Amino acid sequence: MKSKHIYIMDNIICISILCFLVIVLFVIISLRVNSMALDEEPTPEIDKVYETTVPYEYPVPEPVPLHYTSDDVYILAQAMTGECYESEWEDMINVGMTICNRVDDPRFPDTFYGVITQPNQIHGYYRNLKPSETSLLAAAKVLGTWNAIKNGDDRPWNYDILFWSAGGGKTNVFRGEY
Repeated sequence: MKSKHIYIMDNIICISILCFLVIVLFVIISLRVNSMALDEEPTPEIDKVYETTVPYEYPVPEPVPLHYTSDDVYILAQAMTGECYESEWEDMINVGMTICNRVDDPRFPDTFYGVITQPNQIHGYYRNLKPSETSLLAAAKVLGTWNAIKNGDDRPWNYDILFWSAGGGKTNVFRGEY
């Protein structure tokens, strides 16, 4: 009669062999299922109607002329910083639009520098004033819109507004006449 130890070892070996066979069986089944799935995928067919031998040439858009410089953005942002409260985004936009209107108006200089530095006009502008980040963003937005106008887009703001003054609160008052 076998000892209890040998009997347990025989069972462990049998169970190990059985587990190994089950694993091998799973691997074989898994490989077979994967190969069947690959066989069942349809092969793409080329639609003969859309075949062409001449490559399509995509139109290259015309470059859009830029009517302002980075210096214009900076000096406009300086004027906005000096003329508006930081939290008043719409007020900054309106000041920028009014300055753009002046650049386009023959009664004022035809550059941003000329309009902004014109004596007794924009009292909040100082040459050494560091513009705020908000003013730089507002200036870039206004000049981007102004550039689009210069390239043929409709003017989204009133062309007649050329002046503003402190409104007694946080926003300015804009008008066409001085």
